[in-house]
Amino acid sequence: MTATIAIATAAFTAILVSELVGDKMLYTVTVLGGQYPAPGVLVGLTFAYMAKMGVAVLFGHTLAQLPPVIVGGLSLLTFVGAAVVMWRKPPEEPTTPPMAAPGGATRGAIVTFSAIFFTEWGDIGQLTAAALAARYDAPWTVWIAGTCAMCTKGTAALVFGRQLSRHIPARALRYGAVAMFLLLAVLAGFRVD
Repeated sequence: MTATIAIATAAFTAILVSELVGDKMLYTVTVLGGQYPAPGVLVGLTFAYMAKMGVAVLFGHTLAQLPPVIVGGLSLLTFVGAAVVMWRKPPEEPTTPPMAAPGGATRGAIVTFSAIFFTEWGDIGQLTAAALAARYDAPWTVWIAGTCAMCTKGTAALVFGRQLSRHIPARALRYGAVAMFLLLAVLAGFRVD
């Protein structure tokens, strides 16, 4: 039970922090929230993130079938690579995606699902989920925590919009993400049971 909580906490934190750093989807959800009813946007983003995290975790679970030394090495490389990407990635400036046509909650859910599901595959949050699922062989825990992290990000974008970046400097988020990934890289050599 304690290991499951530790894995869930690590997955949620690592994925949320990595996804908050200059992610374009924050701005997309903000704009969609201005065009469609919030419940529709929330439904669309929830299903899109559930599906994307599912694919990432299945990939990681497949990797978990490899010998532990290889999985540990791949996890270490993934986390170090994620730290390097975060360190080098400049904060993105807010951009305004094309405005969607006004519509109801159902249309908002469909547009939001499509805008999220069909873009940004293989992003750092998905790679983190895959690495955690492979390393700890806890696909359900990582999937739930990863989906919750992504939905938290989406909800924050919907509720707080562009003001989020005014209160939390992108540089602070970036340094936090780098530290988190380096810590996970160090821990990749240890198995939590």
